[in-house]
Amino acid sequence: MKKSMIFIVALTVFGGIGTAQNVASGASKAAKVISTKNLKNSKVHLSKGYIYSTSKLTKVSHNGQNYTHTTFTRYSQITVKKSNGKQAVYQYIRAGKVKGWVWHSYLKSGAAPSSTYKVTAANLKTFQKAFLSYMNKERAQRGLYAYKEEPDLDKVAAVRAQQLTVTFNHVNALGQTPFEVGKSMGVDFYAENIFDDFTGRSSWNAVAKEEVHTYIYDDADSNWGHRDTMLSKDYKALGNGIAIKDGRLYTAQDYA
Repeated sequence: MKKSMIFIVALTVFGGIGTAQNVASGASKAAKVISTKNLKNSKVHLSKGYIYSTSKLTKVSHNGQNYTHTTFTRYSQITVKKSNGKQAVYQYIRAGKVKGWVWHSYLKSGAAPSSTYKVTAANLKTFQKAFLSYMNKERAQRGLYAYKEEPDLDKVAAVRAQQLTVTFNHVNALGQTPFEVGKSMGVDFYAENIFDDFTGRSSWNAVAKEEVHTYIYDDADSNWGHRDTMLSKDYKALGNGIAIKDGRLYTAQDYA
């Protein structure tokens, strides 16, 4: 078995790999900026609409419906002439690494409503079951055996997820690696994936589906290390833990 493999993802929805969603590209023809205007920085939120990576509006980087509990800061405004000849007003917003241009009418002033996400035994079980199911479907498509959920690994992952709310890193605030944390609990494992996201998904099932998809298909920033772990022939079991702090969702998956 591979020993002491550490893979990391820093997601903001979707930080790190980039986003927590895989959104199709928007308009194929570039929009032309007619005018620009600086705005007084203010808090805004949204519940729908695409967030474009540039003022040309050619590439969608995020979907607003995934950020219903995220408070953005609004910075500037542009008026553009779109490929269909019509004019429209877009505004630039940012929350951590999630940023881009949004049609102004999708934005609402003020902070976003609080998330109703809670870490309960039932929610954890739902997430674990969904994550394992989606991951094993990906493995089955490639002719790989199914991973199984291991209770001892779940316990370690729960501790690691909570540690991520303090320090989002494979080394915790005390300077311990995840493997040292596991060993202190009498559990050996060989790889860890971690995830940091906004709590804007519609359900725990949706969270699990998004994470699995991101790890396997949007993992270029880690040289596909997370994907390699999930599709490995060296491991047979995993543990899954979740934690929430200040409107952000943290998960840890530990593999053996």
